Amino acid sequence: MALSGCAALLGRPEPPRVSLAGVDSINLGLIEQRFDLQLRVPSSNRFALPVQGMGFVSQLDDQDFAHGVTNHPVTIPAFGET
Repeated sequence: MALSGCAALLGRPEPPRVSLAGVDSINLGLIEQRFDLQLRVPSSNRFALPVQGMGFVSQLDDQDFAHGVTNHPVTIPAFGET
């Protein structure tokens, strides 16, 4: 009961908008290329958002360009970015 009360006080989190901050090539093969993508994740929430990991699809000219996952946990600070 107390946990649901806290969630109601904080409100529903606004989903962060992710943007591309940088790209580095890791391995450029004939069939597969690997890149290290640096993402900028700002939050307009008044509370921190703990993220345990994420999956993503990157698009270029409205076409799927790359996809991947990370299990690197981060905390997006309230009214901040990581």
